[in-house]
Amino acid sequence: MSSAPNFHSYVPPCHLELLPGFRLSVHAWQRMCARGISPDAIRAALEFGRIVHIRGADYHVLGRRECTRAGIAPRDLGRFEGTHVLVAPDGTITTVYRNRDFGRNLRNDGIGDRRPRLRAA
Repeated sequence: MSSAPNFHSYVPPCHLELLPGFRLSVHAWQRMCARGISPDAIRAALEFGRIVHIRGADYHVLGRRECTRAGIAPRDLGRFEGTHVLVAPDGTITTVYRNRDFGRNLRNDGIGDRRPRLRAA
């Protein structure tokens, strides 16, 4: 039986920072491990990704356009493209995931928007 620590059960210290001003939550750490998202992908999303404000949180999204603007090598594009980082107002990274379909996931879908919508005839 191996005495090596289990990477998925390791809990990082609460003060772990990927970039100044951003702290990684335990939940986000567990999601990174389970989904195979590297700290480099998280850093790239925080530095170069577009920011979408939804329901009081910031989504840092790294799409193909942002990857080319950031100068990410084409061989690394698959590992970085589609990375989403959800950041709470206090700078805590609450969760991370990868989704290459940006349209549906990051729309507000009218929640909190009570203006009447026009229907096509």
